[in-house]
Amino acid sequence: MPVKLMKWPKTVNTKHEVHGKISLEVEVPQIEASSYDEFCRDFAVFVGGEDKAQAIVNNWLGNGAVGSVRSAGPALSKDISKEEAVKKLLDTARDYVPQTGRTGTSVTAKANKFDLMRELTLKAKNGEISTEEYESQLLQIMGLAD
Repeated sequence: MPVKLMKWPKTVNTKHEVHGKISLEVEVPQIEASSYDEFCRDFAVFVGGEDKAQAIVNNWLGNGAVGSVRSAGPALSKDISKEEAVKKLLDTARDYVPQTGRTGTSVTAKANKFDLMRELTLKAKNGEISTEEYESQLLQIMGLAD
């Protein structure tokens, strides 16, 4: 199986009604792959197919975008109109790009890449391009092509 259990780098804390706070180190499933293609295949196998893999990633992106809106709201100026606030919050959701804790390209550049990925995914879903072409172009967009 392409998935291995690996120690999570941070201690996980939870609360229990009787036992109170419980802190523990956990092992979590992680995919180890030598290439992006291998990773994509292994991830799809792990989750039960390409459709499920896409649904998981889209859910992850959606939840992240919604979370970015929630955290952006309190940071808005008190002097802003409600209409301006709504526009800024909608833009925050649209411009969302997942972060890994490292610096990288600008939000605009990432948003443009995301738009290209979305167009490419629609083409693949509509049968306009093959799976191999989809994967190849996706790697190019992400800057991971050989």
